[in-house]
Amino acid sequence: MGSLGSSGALAQSGPLAPFAGPLFEGFETQHTQAGGQHPASGAPALIGGLFSGAASLSATSTPFLIQLHGGSQASCGSVHRTGGFQLGAFLCEFSILFDADQVAFGGYFASDTIDPMNLATRSWQLDFVDGIGNPIGGATLILNAPCGDYQWAGWALPPGTRGIDFTPSVAFRTLLMDDLVASPVAPIGEVSCMAAETSVEERAQCRASGSVTVAANTLTLHAERVPTSTFGFFLASRTSGFVVGPAGSAGNLCLGGSIGRYVGPGQIQNSGSTGSFSLPIDLQAIPQPAGAAAVVAGERWYFQAWFRDVTTGGTPMPTSNFTAALAVDFE
Repeated sequence: MGSLGSSGALAQSGPLAPFAGPLFEGFETQHTQAGGQHPASGAPALIGGLFSGAASLSATSTPFLIQLHGGSQASCGSVHRTGGFQLGAFLCEFSILFDADQVAFGGYFASDTIDPMNLATRSWQLDFVDGIGNPIGGATLILNAPCGDYQWAGWALPPGTRGIDFTPSVAFRTLLMDDLVASPVAPIGEVSCMAAETSVEERAQCRASGSVTVAANTLTLHAERVPTSTFGFFLASRTSGFVVGPAGSAGNLCLGGSIGRYVGPGQIQNSGSTGSFSLPIDLQAIPQPAGAAAVVAGERWYFQAWFRDVTTGGTPMPTSNFTAALAVDFE
């Protein structure tokens, strides 16, 4: 991965299933004028989220336009995947540069310039580069979804990756991006079920940090992209599921079977001004309806956070919502 083989060619990085990472960008907290670029070149910069200090994004060819927008500029109706905005690289090559090494990157991608009969119109070359711009690995993004439909793509990055260069296989193609995620450490688990949008037009995520080794017992759960100043708690189950709007919720319950709740002393959390909350969990005492259960190496557990929210459209009314679910395989 990212190393030179016997032929001298850079190895292609392997794909990753949907994951949750500490750096994420749904573009709902971004602000810019139409056509704004980041870094700014005489135009307003994108402000907030992943591209506020943690990363920068710029066009590397002309004609170019890197744009945050919420309207359709495509004959096939390509718009945002989540909320009201997405980022588009229109008719250009572009680069994302990080301020620290990253080991995983992914997101949801679409195009409005696809010819279903021509593979070249559906593919982009990704070059992973180090801190001084030297290529250290690569991957190919092939958009198999119909024009305007978003699909997940993610990659394990070579050690030392500080940037990603995107180049279309055919000139003057458009790449739309939404719900990007990056991680400086190997992601734990994989997203097993997508969240519904919250009242702030984001999809809340559940991720984990620490170790999946049962003996270490150092796993911490994180709920992120949650509305600010709201209460919530984590759920746990050995079984996945999918229920839309349980108990009148605005979200999706992605757990099934016996579901435990982290509602003991100090376990119900508030998202505060950051829209996030965390909880270290004891792998020897996972709450379950029949009593606490100990995790056994080789087991898969599913985690999700349930939190208060309000309805959208008309007068806001109290409701609840859920993060996406995270599947964790323990060792």
